[in-house]
Amino acid sequence: AKLAALEARLKKAREERAAAGEAAESKAIEEKKTEEQIAKAMSDTMRKLRPPIDAMEGALAEFRLYRALADGKLDEAKAQMAKTRDISSERQARLWLQLGDKEKAEKLAREATEKDARQQVQPLANLAWVLWQLGKKDEAKKTFEKVRALSAQIDLDVPAFARLEPIARELGVSANWRVATKLAVDVGEHPPLKSLGPFRWHPYAAPEWSLPDGESKQRSLADYKGKPVLVVFYLGSGCSHCIEQLNVFGPLTKEFGGAGISIVAVSTDNAADLKRTFAQAKDGTGFPFPIVADPEFAAFKAYRAFDDFEHIPLHGTFLIDGAGHVRWQDISYQPFRDAKWLLGESQRLLSIPAVGAKATASH
Repeated sequence: AKLAALEARLKKAREERAAAGEAAESKAIEEKKTEEQIAKAMSDTMRKLRPPIDAMEGALAEFRLYRALADGKLDEAKAQMAKTRDISSERQARLWLQLGDKEKAEKLAREATEKDARQQVQPLANLAWVLWQLGKKDEAKKTFEKVRALSAQIDLDVPAFARLEPIARELGVSANWRVATKLAVDVGEHPPLKSLGPFRWHPYAAPEWSLPDGESKQRSLADYKGKPVLVVFYLGSGCSHCIEQLNVFGPLTKEFGGAGISIVAVSTDNAADLKRTFAQAKDGTGFPFPIVADPEFAAFKAYRAFDDFEHIPLHGTFLIDGAGHVRWQDISYQPFRDAKWLLGESQRLLSIPAVGAKATASH
């Protein structure tokens, strides 16, 4: 019944593939394609629909292989074996053993253990059983001992291991032949603690930058040495969400200043285009903090406000203390806009000593 159902599915898939090929041909003809383009349209369509048919043909061959083996029809079974797909080397080894090809069975069983240098337990168990069936008992016992060395957590009722019971019995080991795990007394060499980093956490140093403003005046992080600064990276005057962010921080600049915190924005625009950002300030007079240009994204990349996979800059907001350490950061596909919360959080964070700090907020 299972075989008939699969054969019906395969027949339907083949018919659908043929119909799709004809439809692609008709469409290409209607579009007045060349003969070469028509043939390509057909072949591309039919190639896309081939994988499920291949899978079903392989499954059918495997079905027929097992049925032939059950009926003792070895020649038919061998013919179906050649049509199967994606059968593991371990299972192939057992099948060839049933088909009478001892040399191929051993070869495949050994290959399965050699694919991974870590000596996986199941391929080893398979090899031990195959060798035992071939009458190579000494080799089978040696391989069985390798299995035992890895056996601490195996389930003995799993067929791969249950098959090894005759080997265990001949070796005189108990029915539960697993070997308990031996925990290591030590894990090896211990590196000096200092090489693992500071004893207490402390904020990382903010990368230096020096960039021009709209008047071609060079500004840098060093200008803010000794006092905290909030650095806002935004995606230029064409980013409406960025302009909304700047218009949120703009009115609070005086309050940040009252807390001893300066604000500076870093744009992806070039210096000549920064005026476009100032023109979008809500009060029409620009923003009350300096804006600098980073069209090459050097600072964006230094602060990791950059997607290396997509090769695009990201929004970033960084609170840097007077010693040049980053106390808080937000890097995201969207700008951070909760300025009032950040004002209070900045005051809290800046009150905590940088070295040995117990709590920080970061996104």
